Amino acid sequence: MKLLADTGLGRGSNVIEFGCGSGALSRLLARAVGPAGRVLGLDLSAFNVARARELAAEERLDNALFEVADLRQTRAATDYADLTVARNVLGYVSASELVVKEMLRATRPGGVVAALDADEGLVVYEPEPPVLAELRDVLARDRMAEGGNQYVGRSLYRLLAEAGLAGVRAVALPSNSTDPEWSPTRDPASHTAVLARAVDGLVERGKLSAEEASRYQRALHEVTHNPTGFIFVCSFFVWGRKPLRCA
Repeated sequence: MKLLADTGLGRGSNVIEFGCGSGALSRLLARAVGPAGRVLGLDLSAFNVARARELAAEERLDNALFEVADLRQTRAATDYADLTVARNVLGYVSASELVVKEMLRATRPGGVVAALDADEGLVVYEPEPPVLAELRDVLARDRMAEGGNQYVGRSLYRLLAEAGLAGVRAVALPSNSTDPEWSPTRDPASHTAVLARAVDGLVERGKLSAEEASRYQRALHEVTHNPTGFIFVCSFFVWGRKPLRCA
């Protein structure tokens, strides 16, 4: 949580996480802000929200709430949050600039909007089998067809600056980041595990045959378990402040 502490996160802060998934980060935030603070996790998936509520209840985090929401148009109160944050979300949504605009609306003047996303163009596999290069292209085209962007990491600074945030800052986070909650991956092999799940998803959606998937999975296994291989993953953490209103 070191990077978020640099944004001013502290005890008593009100936080909104856009695209909370099952609430892993929201629960960390709830512990960080303490009983006097509030964390609201928003996600499009009702399944994710239900699971997030269950896990928060198990951990007795009464200050963590979760709601189903369209991230481009939520019911969050205007000027409410000290911090709004989106982790590994903007690369998967269409019209990411509208999500940033909504994050800005929900943030109080002087509060912080923060985002973290990977940039597949900055992922290095050495050696990289030709089959893996082919898979990366397949996944990039599929993400684009769904309205997402595999390379959104490099665009975060522009997205936040164009939204009107002040003092925008950016930090590159490698896979060996010292802030594990914000690291792109806890270890490089977990990145290939994400790709393997993406391959399974393409099969389930009828976009890949079982034979094609098997070929890609073998390539992922090869790079993951190569004793002399090298995998480097990079994400960007970007944040800025909502300007104070003039009197």
